[in-house]
Amino acid sequence: MNVCAKRLWAALVCLGLFSIGLHAQQGAQVLTQDESTKLQSWISQDGVFIAYVGDKAENQCAPLELQDQEIFLLDVVNHETQRLTTNEVQDTDPSVSVGGELVAFSRELEAGTFAVFLYDVAAERERQLSGLEAVQTGSATISALHPMISVDGSAVVYEQNGDIFITGTVETDESQEPVNLTNSPNVQDQFPALSEDGGQIVFSSSGDYLGANATGDEEIFMISALGNNLRQLTHNEVADAHPWISADGAMVAFERAVAGPAGPQVDVFLVPSSGTGFETNLTNSSTMDEHFPTLSADGSVVAFEVQVGDTVQYAKMKRDGTELVTLSSTPSSPLDRVSITLTGDGASAVFSSLNGSLGCRQVFLGGELPNVAPLANGGGDQTVAV
Repeated sequence: MNVCAKRLWAALVCLGLFSIGLHAQQGAQVLTQDESTKLQSWISQDGVFIAYVGDKAENQCAPLELQDQEIFLLDVVNHETQRLTTNEVQDTDPSVSVGGELVAFSRELEAGTFAVFLYDVAAERERQLSGLEAVQTGSATISALHPMISVDGSAVVYEQNGDIFITGTVETDESQEPVNLTNSPNVQDQFPALSEDGGQIVFSSSGDYLGANATGDEEIFMISALGNNLRQLTHNEVADAHPWISADGAMVAFERAVAGPAGPQVDVFLVPSSGTGFETNLTNSSTMDEHFPTLSADGSVVAFEVQVGDTVQYAKMKRDGTELVTLSSTPSSPLDRVSITLTGDGASAVFSSLNGSLGCRQVFLGGELPNVAPLANGGGDQTVAV
């Protein structure tokens, strides 16, 4: 972060403009209003569809029971909500392609065993993408988690038992079997994220793949979807986690645990994917933690979760440290995974936050609804006399 950006951030904190409960919600609107909790909102890059975890029981804002967690899809233009899954197990971690055609998610098949599924919205059916074979030496469970679908819906990346996998989504192509990109027994590779075309993947790992991580702490790595061109983007002795890559693959955001004046804290960092540029501490705050950064398509806007004590809010800012906006005015409890995502242009963000009037988490949009051209429908063919 440059000096001006640091001064801006410090000034905002000192003035209370980036403190929990003190900064008015800017342009955020609630998109759902019912008495059921909603988590893990994920917006498509065109800003039209939002996948989220909801409660099929609609149980008056009670905490979500695992067996009631289902995947929902919200069309923000037509104000239509569709429940995609119906079962008695936990569905979680949804991500949606442009156009809302495909939704990837994880499902707990039995205790401690998750698999990745794909829901085809038009066909109204789901199928399992991840395999069930144990892929790590000594693995006791088979857990495929944190799937992310590419923008065009052609590929899904996920972690399974400490390795990073990628698979295509074309059902009729026999070559679209899951591919283990890291295949590293006794090493934890996790939190994969895809570039727009699915060609590049970033992830965090404790592995010493290139002889530059002898201490075995979490570092940020990048690899191609073909399993080659592996490179290590960060080099330090602290934990780097939850990376996110811009659509063009040029910029990577991640969170890092750093030493602060009052003890360990978490900041959001940026680094070029080339691995040759300087890291930037974007938030550099001594009074709060910033988690789970996500990027706009061009990497110009960063959104993240802001945690102070046991409460969180959501914010976004330009990657040069300017135009900081606090999106949620009501503090919520923290989530343990991606909790805010951006449209492709970075103009809008979606997140799940506490709705004070209802008393439970709803889906919020920070920004404007997408401006989509109307679709004319003149009805069926007609024959008339001239």
